[in-house]
Amino acid sequence: MSSLLDQYERRARLAPVLLAGLPVAVLLVSLGATSRWPWAAAGLIAQAGAVIPLTELARHRGKHVESVLWIKWGQSPLARLLADTRSPTAALARRYISDLYPNVVLASGARVVDPLDMQRQYEVVGDILRHKVRRLSGNEVVTAENRSYGFHRNLLGVRRVGLVASGVAVLSAAALLVALEDSSGSWPALASGVAMLGFWLWYPSEQRVRQAGERYAEAVIGLIASQAADSTSR
Repeated sequence: MSSLLDQYERRARLAPVLLAGLPVAVLLVSLGATSRWPWAAAGLIAQAGAVIPLTELARHRGKHVESVLWIKWGQSPLARLLADTRSPTAALARRYISDLYPNVVLASGARVVDPLDMQRQYEVVGDILRHKVRRLSGNEVVTAENRSYGFHRNLLGVRRVGLVASGVAVLSAAALLVALEDSSGSWPALASGVAMLGFWLWYPSEQRVRQAGERYAEAVIGLIASQAADSTSR
């Protein structure tokens, strides 16, 4: 599987899916400890086969959450930081973009009549920067922050899936404890279900996504600003 998924996909897309499916996997393993092991084995095989398609689900759900949050925040963290007139690094990044792409005009807020035009302008430039930094040397910090942002965004995207899976695991494990004479193997499933239910209720949040997005934006702007400073000094 590692050959099919790159480092970003493993952290940002695969990890949220595995966390969502963990309680069900533990439940199936606990079933495997009983005479119902053929059903457990079939369930585990089916779950393993669905992992890669589910990474696409995590991506789509994460992108949906992202679009909703950016509308709520007014713009993306990268566009907001790029438009910050108080930031010296953002000023360097704007100058670098203007030098690199003469047709792109980055107006300051004081010279823009329609704020929505400026907002769209910086979103477009933000997309340019995101693609640009992928090809720059020394982008390790940007890459790491991008993985972190993708993880938190997609984790929030599959939060409902995780809650449902954890709830099903808890109810199923509780039913097995009541129905089976030898139900000791169901306790780990119940414990993992309860723990993951608490995790999905507490950890994925808009605030964590925003913080991760801001760290990624700072890394992108910092790298672009360093490129601008280097080109100026030559």
